[in-house]
Parts: sequence; structure tokens; C-alpha cells
Amino acid sequence: MAGGLEDLIKQIVAVFSAGGGAGNSKQQVIDYLKDKGYSKEAIAGITANIDVETGGTFDYKQKERGTGKGEGLFQFDFMKPHYETWRKSNKKKDSIESQIDFMDEVVKGKVDMLGTQERAILGEFLFKPGHGRAEDIAGVFASVFEKPKKGKEHFDRRKDSAIDIYKSL
Repeated sequence: MAGGLEDLIKQIVAVFSAGGGAGNSKQQVIDYLKDKGYSKEAIAGITANIDVETGGTFDYKQKERGTGKGEGLFQFDFMKPHYETWRKSNKKKDSIESQIDFMDEVVKGKVDMLGTQERAILGEFLFKPGHGRAEDIAGVFASVFEKPKKGKEHFDRRKDSAIDIYKSL
């Protein structure tokens, strides 16, 4: 129990030491996705997934609560070995930008982690203008990229977050 509280305190101190908390990291995610050319709908859908995966912290070092092994913006679990190989071969430090770059390369097929059909589905929603509302993109991104183990409430939270984020863009 003390380890969990100690980890939480370290995360809070790190967030405030870095200059501002989840709002700052959230905006950093949004700005970086915008710089990469994602549409407002896609930005909201992806950011909503990060919101749920990190418990609203938007901390690229966020550890999965409980007994899970997930870590980061996308809670890399089964993806972690792929991410580490990609990161080392590209000589990148772990960061918000690196995790988003990895996701971007995966969904664009530059990193062979998803199947052809999965990439086609994501491509349809993420890269075709006017295809899908933010909440639809959040659900597709969760199903195809995140593959959460939890139930419907996690999808509902992603969709609600996507709507809120989209309205703020």
C-alpha cells in the first residue's frame, strides 16, 4: 500500500515540477497531433483514449493501476516490446512526442504491429476527411489500437471525453 501511495506522490511531484499538470500535458498532446496533421475529430478521438488510459494525467510515464503492466499515454502492454525496439532503432528518448510518433507510425503501417485489416479500419477513420465523428473515432481507436480489457464503461468514457475535447478544439 505504501508503495502505491509513494508512487502517486512521485507522479504528482513530477507533474508539477514539469510545469503545470495534466492540462499542460493534454494541450501538448493536442498540439502535437495537430502538428502531425490529424483532423479535429481524430485529435479528439485519440486524445480521449489517452485521457482514459492515463486516468486524466496525460503523463507519458503513467503506470497502469492495479496489477497490469501497461505504461504511458497508450498504456503500452502488449505493445511495449514493439515500442522499445522502435524507440531504440530511432534513437529516441521516451516522451509524449515519441509515444505519439510510434502510434502514428503504427497506424500508418510504418511499424508492423497491426494487421492489414486493422490498419485499413484505422486509416478509414483517422485519415479520410469527414469520416467519423470524434466519438466514433474514439471507439474505433480503442477497439483496434488500444484493445482494452475492460468493458463498456471504458468505451463510454472515451466517447464522452472525445465529445468534450472536440467541443474545446
